[in-house]
Amino acid sequence: MKLTLGLLAATFTLAASALASPITVTISGPYNSLAGAEAARNAWLGTSIGTIIEDFEGFPAQFPTGYSSLNTAIGEFRVNPAGSGGNPDATGSTLNEVVVLNGATTPFSGRFNTTPGGANWLDSNDITDFSLFVSVPTNTLYFFMTDTEDVGTAGLLSISARNASGQVVEQVISLTPVTNGASHFVGIRSEGLIEQVRWLNGEDDDGIGLDDFGIVQNEIPEPATYVLLGSALLGAAFFRRRRQA
Repeated sequence: MKLTLGLLAATFTLAASALASPITVTISGPYNSLAGAEAARNAWLGTSIGTIIEDFEGFPAQFPTGYSSLNTAIGEFRVNPAGSGGNPDATGSTLNEVVVLNGATTPFSGRFNTTPGGANWLDSNDITDFSLFVSVPTNTLYFFMTDTEDVGTAGLLSISARNASGQVVEQVISLTPVTNGASHFVGIRSEGLIEQVRWLNGEDDDGIGLDDFGIVQNEIPEPATYVLLGSALLGAAFFRRRRQA
């Protein structure tokens, strides 16, 4: 099921010109259980081979300590300084930072780990604007979102992706209320390399959890990119081993 209950524009494709690379963003949900989001991921992958690159298990889960910039195996999560921290009357740290949490450290309800056997996730900490700058050469990216908009006041979440040619697609979702703790699957495909995914939240008293960022290994657009992908995957593996040491 594509986004219902006020979550609009489930699939959007932009082709700026005949020479531009189209980018498709698919958002499935909301699901009241993780099993629904996992089934959506499996359907989106089809016969392709997906690899989870970042599950945040190698980072300490702590609160209120957070990050304005967080380097991970999938890329850098970077907070927009022009954005704002969470509402002082809400449960976040009020700092303009993202945080890595688990069930024992989270002050939020409804956001949770999606990694089998894992505990951690990346939390938006109710901030209004942050991005992932993808460092792994790939034209596919997928992940889970949890607890997307359950406060009850209107807001917008915008997911943007930029490919190597500079073309941008923006997925705008109307954040009318959904069930607390609902999960969504997000999948992005592009003919060019994905550079950036951006989250814009119109609310400073609500946020999201993010987990299990993955890529599809057999959908790289150009043969030369296989070398880049192999190097990037080796680098990601080294990065995770060093981080966990």
